[in-house]
Amino acid sequence: MKSKIVILFLLVAFPSACLIQKPDHKKLKLKGISWRAYSTADTGLQKTAFHVLTIDDSGNKWFGTMYDGLAMLSADGNWINYNATNSKLPDNCIRSIACAPDGILWIGASEGGLVKFDGTNFTIFDTSNSALLYNHVRTMTVDKKNTVWFSSSVHRVGGLMSYNGNEWKLYTPANSLLPTNLIQSVYAAPDESIWVATALDGILRLKDGKWSEYKDFYAPGLPKFPLDDICSDFKGNVWASSSASLSSNKGGTLAKFDGNEWKEYPPSTSGFCSDCVICMTSDRHSNIWASMTGDCYYGNTLIMFNGDEWFNIPSIDPSFPPGINFSDIKVDENNTIWATCLWPNYSVFEIHPEYE
Repeated sequence: MKSKIVILFLLVAFPSACLIQKPDHKKLKLKGISWRAYSTADTGLQKTAFHVLTIDDSGNKWFGTMYDGLAMLSADGNWINYNATNSKLPDNCIRSIACAPDGILWIGASEGGLVKFDGTNFTIFDTSNSALLYNHVRTMTVDKKNTVWFSSSVHRVGGLMSYNGNEWKLYTPANSLLPTNLIQSVYAAPDESIWVATALDGILRLKDGKWSEYKDFYAPGLPKFPLDDICSDFKGNVWASSSASLSSNKGGTLAKFDGNEWKEYPPSTSGFCSDCVICMTSDRHSNIWASMTGDCYYGNTLIMFNGDEWFNIPSIDPSFPPGINFSDIKVDENNTIWATCLWPNYSVFEIHPEYE
C-alpha cells in the first residue's frame, strides 16, 4: 500500500518531469520572432568573429571564436572568456566545440589539438601525447557514451577519429567504408549512430560497428557539391545539406532521411532557395532552421521549414538585420534559437519564435 501511495505522490508532484522531454510534433506556422543581437560591447571581447557554439545541460552557452578563444554566456547572463593568455587553452582559434553528456566540454583548436575542459582544468591532446595525426581539429560531435568523434586534419585530410577516454580509433578508406579522408561534418544521432558527411562522396552512417554508404541522395540533375551540415529532428529523421558554388545558378539542396529513403528539397521544387546552406538545426517541434547564402535569399539568410511550409525570417520580421552570415546554430531547452556569426557588428543572435 505504501508503494502505491509513493508512486501516486510522484505522479502528482512531478507531472511535468516527463512532459519536458516530450517533443511536440504538431506543425506550427511561424508568425513572428523576437530577437536580440549581442555586440562586442556585450561580450567584452575584442573581436566579433564567433565561429561555433554548444549548449550544456545547465543552460550555459559556449562559443568558439576565431581570435578570442572560448567564451561562455552563463544561464544567469554573465560572460566569461578563456584564452591562451588567461588560461591553459592552447589556441585562440576554435574550430569546433561539443558538450558531452557527462558535462565535459570538448574543444577543437585550429593548431592546439583536441582539448578537454571540465570547468576548471584544460587537458590537451596533440600529436605529442595522443594518436592525433595533426593538431588541427576541424569538426566534432560527442555521442551518448561520451565518446568524442572528430576529424583531425590539415586541409581537411585526416579521416575520422574517436576517443572514448581510453582508446583512440582512426577510420580511413584503408580500414572502413569511408571513400575519402575529406570529412566535412560529423554528427552523433540520438539512436547512437554516427553520420559522416564527406566533401564530394556522399554521406555515411556507422551504427553498431557497421557502415552504410549513401552516395546518391543528391537531387536529380544537380552536381555533387560538398556536404555542409547534418542534424536530426525529434521525429528521428536525419537531415543533410549540400551546397553549390556561389558562381553556379543551380543551387544546393536539403535532404531528409527517414530511415528508409532520402527526400530532397532542391530550389527548383521547394520553397528552399539558396546556393549554400552554411548550418542548420532542428527545434523541439522538428522545425528545421537553416542559415544560407545565395542569389534567391541574398540578404535573407535564415529560414524555417516545418515540413510543409518555408518561412523567411527577415520577411517575418523586417527589422531583422539582412546579410548575416551565421556560422553555427543551436536550439536550447526553451526552444530559443542561438546563432553565431562573423558579421562585423554582431557576435551572437538570440531568437525567440512566435507561432500561430
